[in-house]
Amino acid sequence: VGELPENTEVLATNSHSKVQAMTFHYKKSNFFGVQYHPEFRCQDMALITSFLSDKLLTSGVFEKEEQVIDFYNQLSNMEELPSEITNYQLHSQEIKNWLDWLTNS
Repeated sequence: VGELPENTEVLATNSHSKVQAMTFHYKKSNFFGVQYHPEFRCQDMALITSFLSDKLLTSGVFEKEEQVIDFYNQLSNMEELPSEITNYQLHSQEIKNWLDWLTNS
């Protein structure tokens, strides 16, 4: 997120992003967005990393193939990852909270 729309409320931040989750209102609608893919589990991301390894190298996300392999292994084995990533219930908590808020408003 480069610039926040009007009527935005930032719901979550972290060391990687000042806007990790947000909601904003436009006309009669409420919108919710996150800077990650809550629908993906670690195993899904490992598979995607493997599939896109060449692109991840050529785009500069990783400098060496060993880094891609290490990242793949870290995701596959869920090693040294925060619980909000490895625990799917926590991983999707922001969306659940937002949906609960919408239905109780």
